[in-house]
Amino acid sequence: MADTNYSADDIIGATLYAKRSLKGLSVPSENATVIQTFGYGDMVGVVQSYIVHADGLYWQIDYPGGSFYVKHEPGNFSTDNIRDQGILTTREKIEKAEEQNETVLERIKVDMKKVIKTFTIVAIVVIVLIALMELNKRYHFTAKLK
Repeated sequence: MADTNYSADDIIGATLYAKRSLKGLSVPSENATVIQTFGYGDMVGVVQSYIVHADGLYWQIDYPGGSFYVKHEPGNFSTDNIRDQGILTTREKIEKAEEQNETVLERIKVDMKKVIKTFTIVAIVVIVLIALMELNKRYHFTAKLK
């Protein structure tokens, strides 16, 4: 089964489509006046906000005369449509963050290998130079100029 868990904050700005008969309510409450009804496949509207009420979460949808509220329940809205709008599920967001972290760690790993390689070369050069200076002190090598 596909992951269909989304953050409510990510749904703000998304257009919802009904997957079953839904009621647009005057206030976020099951006992509210019905302003509009929606059938399967109907565009409910663009989510402006959401309200967590004692009896659940309600999506706030604006329309020319004001706002109405539609109760959220699993299966009420098309998740395919939400995905088509580019909204990631909670799991996809976590996986994407993990991928980005892995990418950063891989870059750090590659950079550290370069630093270690450079440090090793510099250390070898310094050791050779010190050894040559010690040899020069012991045997007093001098260059003769003509």
